[in-house]
Amino acid sequence: MTTNQKAPTWQLAACIFGSLIWLLGLSTAEAIKSLGWEPLYRINSGYVLGYLTAFSGFVFWECLKGRGKKFLDSHPIFRWISYLSLTAIFIFGFLGLIAQVFGNTNWHFNIGASFGALVIAQGVLPVIENY
Repeated sequence: MTTNQKAPTWQLAACIFGSLIWLLGLSTAEAIKSLGWEPLYRINSGYVLGYLTAFSGFVFWECLKGRGKKFLDSHPIFRWISYLSLTAIFIFGFLGLIAQVFGNTNWHFNIGASFGALVIAQGVLPVIENY
């Protein structure tokens, strides 16, 4: 795919619906838990964390490679604040995923985290790079 081509329709749909599911997951997490749907709550938690970790990891990697101008402010103070924020999000998310994988956890969380990272890799990132 060259730089002047648009992302396929299914990637745009994955970006839009995956992001909507992420926003919905953020707002309904406590309601799901209060209803007693523990497996759905764990899938939701994994999806939110996997989505956030994959996206912040992508932005952090783009910044390290020198392509972060489209994500960061040009002012030096705000640029460093952005670097620190992205680093903190990525480290906490990554450590949370590692703790869930190697800790005593339910498999529902890992399924949600994998799906969140897949939405970022196959939907959101191609749309960001091609639109």
